[in-house]
Amino acid sequence: MTDRKKVILSDVSLLLVAAMWGGGFSFTKNILQYLTPLYFLSARFTLAALVLAVIFFPKVKQATRQDVKNSLFVGVFLTVAFVAQTVGLLFTTPGKQAFITSAYVVMVPFLSYLVSRRKPLRKELAGAFLCMVGLAMLSLTRDMQVNLGDVLTLISAVGFAGHIVVIGVFANRVDTVVMNVYQFLLAGISCLVLALVLEPFPTSFGFPALYSLAYLVLFSSIGAFMIQVTAQKYTYPTHAGIILSMEAVFGALFAFIFWQEIFTPVMLAGCAVIMIAILITEVDLKKKPTELPTEMPVMKEGG
Repeated sequence: MTDRKKVILSDVSLLLVAAMWGGGFSFTKNILQYLTPLYFLSARFTLAALVLAVIFFPKVKQATRQDVKNSLFVGVFLTVAFVAQTVGLLFTTPGKQAFITSAYVVMVPFLSYLVSRRKPLRKELAGAFLCMVGLAMLSLTRDMQVNLGDVLTLISAVGFAGHIVVIGVFANRVDTVVMNVYQFLLAGISCLVLALVLEPFPTSFGFPALYSLAYLVLFSSIGAFMIQVTAQKYTYPTHAGIILSMEAVFGALFAFIFWQEIFTPVMLAGCAVIMIAILITEVDLKKKPTELPTEMPVMKEGG
């Protein structure tokens, strides 16, 4: 297969990943009709960790104690991000949450400064400003108030940005599979402990909750991960960044299909501004891709 065909196939595969993640917001909203947030997250991440561990058992078995420590540290950020996001979805809509969560892309350069001391570029500053404008258009009501769900989702976006930054620190030290198994396991166990203390024990588990959980484990977590880590080896980083940012668009599309979520003209304009901010931050128009990446990029965990 030629390089061009590999790039096209990889780009289509990454678009499928973005669709899987985008659908995750609506399926999460669905499962929250039956399960409380912490019990749901515990089930999702524990099952994802177990499935990955079974599939990649030889790699997981070879993990060192330091690998486990580094992975658990990364998992703290993942846990905070998903708890804030999932609880936030109780008070906001899947489509809005998809776009607010996508703001993590613009936040990464600023959090990276705390680690690498590299000052944000002008385009990153411009992207951050536009993102703030877009978030305001999407979230502020006529009386200039923001609902709790949007605030928690914004906190989760900061968590996802921090998650990507710390993954960047440990990416070359820990195997990607090992890191995901242990960070998922930490998230699952932490959420179970918190659920036992803070939430009533679930007494019913309807079929919609079952297929929603299956989707989030098999597609949003395991399937998307396995496709992404393969596809990003055969396409350009700029392609991957743009295509994966389509998660927000798919999130809004699925919210319209399954939840009849309607965006006002101002909200639609806010979504467009956020997408422009992401593209400004991600794309370097002066630089043309000359060769395929030689190293696997850092994995991003979707909705």
